[in-house]
Amino acid sequence: MSTNHNRIKVADLEKNERDKILTTNSNGELEFTDVSTIKADSYNALDYTQEGKSLDARQGKVLKDLIDNIKDTLKTYFDTLYLGISNDQNVSGIKTFLAGKLGLRNAANTFTSFFTNANTASRTYTFPDRNGTVALTSDIFVGNPNSIPKFNSSGSLTNSRILDTGSKVVVDSYNIAEFDLQFNSIKNSNVIGSETSSTGFNGTDFTIKAGNTSNSQSQLIIRKMGAGLPSTPTCVFSSNYSDNVYACAGTVMYKFDKVTGSFSTYASGLTTGGNIWGGCESPTGDVYYINQIRNIYKQTNGTGAFVLYAGIPAGLYGTGITITPNKDIYACTFNGKIFKQTNSTGSFVDVGEPTRNYMSLTSDLNNNVYTAEGGNNSMGGGNGYIYKQNNSNGSFTQMDSNFLSWNGIVWDRIAGELYCSSGTGVYKFTGGSGTAINLGVSFGFASATLAISKTILFSTFINASTGSQDIYCFYTNSAGLPDLNGGVLKQKAGIGKGAGQSRIQFITGQKTTTGNNLQTETLRCYIDENGYLVWINMPTYSDNSTAIAAGLPVGCEYKTATGDRKIVY
Repeated sequence: MSTNHNRIKVADLEKNERDKILTTNSNGELEFTDVSTIKADSYNALDYTQEGKSLDARQGKVLKDLIDNIKDTLKTYFDTLYLGISNDQNVSGIKTFLAGKLGLRNAANTFTSFFTNANTASRTYTFPDRNGTVALTSDIFVGNPNSIPKFNSSGSLTNSRILDTGSKVVVDSYNIAEFDLQFNSIKNSNVIGSETSSTGFNGTDFTIKAGNTSNSQSQLIIRKMGAGLPSTPTCVFSSNYSDNVYACAGTVMYKFDKVTGSFSTYASGLTTGGNIWGGCESPTGDVYYINQIRNIYKQTNGTGAFVLYAGIPAGLYGTGITITPNKDIYACTFNGKIFKQTNSTGSFVDVGEPTRNYMSLTSDLNNNVYTAEGGNNSMGGGNGYIYKQNNSNGSFTQMDSNFLSWNGIVWDRIAGELYCSSGTGVYKFTGGSGTAINLGVSFGFASATLAISKTILFSTFINASTGSQDIYCFYTNSAGLPDLNGGVLKQKAGIGKGAGQSRIQFITGQKTTTGNNLQTETLRCYIDENGYLVWINMPTYSDNSTAIAAGLPVGCEYKTATGDRKIVY
């Protein structure tokens, strides 16, 4: 029998012990061994790939901890991507939710409200910091065109009786708005008046009046006109012989419309040669302008095209031009000279004044000529004064003693004042002489020129930030024009047709005895459609003393029994 087999010790089989296992020893013999001494193979089952190997308890615990950690990490990550149901979460970055909708859940945890996004570009919506109720589309009031809305008794918006067409105000419906304030023609009667007073109060006065003229204008406030010119205005100028005011911007000249209070296009396609920096109007209505390259253009009698009139021979820029009542034309240049054309004929001749930064020119109705000089700058100017030539003859003499950087100058033909603008403000020389009076306002350093129409002073404001470049004005502190009319109060009856009536009636209350009874409205007289003044009940008395004894006041009319018209004296 082969001996190539394991042997079992008989003595081990005879032992009565628990927790034994049959193992092979180093000699190849089978023997019983304690279970606790059995050793597992030394390997990390988490990294092992051999078939049949299993995890021990330690390795299982490691795997469980790893799974729990991954689960917590994934939950935190996905909570940042998707909104939860029961917890507050911060949302950042780009998120997609309900296919472009934001949904609101109710207490039952079901979606009840959605906000949808129809924007095609980036938008930001800011809610005010207060509680409130979101209005529905049906809550938004959509009224009739031009109708002014009002709140009704329930607090909802409805249409009112008043309509605003943009230029007219209308009460009740209308076909065509004809007047500044208009009432419906379908109604039989329209009334404007004060409300009836309550018991214990007198009735209120009600006055309709035309406009007053003004003795003076004392409010010195610079006002931006908002002329809305398509390019920056470079100059304004006015006439010494009319109320015309002109402005130039680019290749277009504009004229001030006194009715609308705005500038409208006067002439276009002008030759500028840089900029138009000055202009004037002659006693006969000829209009001139001078451009930056020292050329003068003329429009004859205020009509037709502007044509080249003359060229000024010297100076860096053409800046100013004026014409005196005797038709002498003066032109000046920056870093240059003053030139004169006598009686609007012949050449422009240097009048002999030193080279200066002449900014602008003007003349008064006595043929005196004034010029404003600019101050220090990179062009070489060293002074800044006002100079005057008397009666269009002789030298220009310095008027002011204080150094100022002058820009615009204009003569006020109505009040007889000389206005000048500088970098420090707007000044006035009373009567065109004396000391410059600071009016306490300023157009700013870059007010290039001045113009005047009655008591309104105009200036361009060109060297300013975008949006401030415009035409500015303010009312001068002037006594105004003499012998001005007050506004006419016109009472018009409606015009009838054919033999129909058209009357103005005068109605008052009729006195009763002292007490609480209201007076009755009583027609006193009327003017009929033929122009006749008809008295309804003119009192009748035999003579003056009888009329006075009856209580008629002095100046009151009465008639005699035969119809003779009398006045109480």
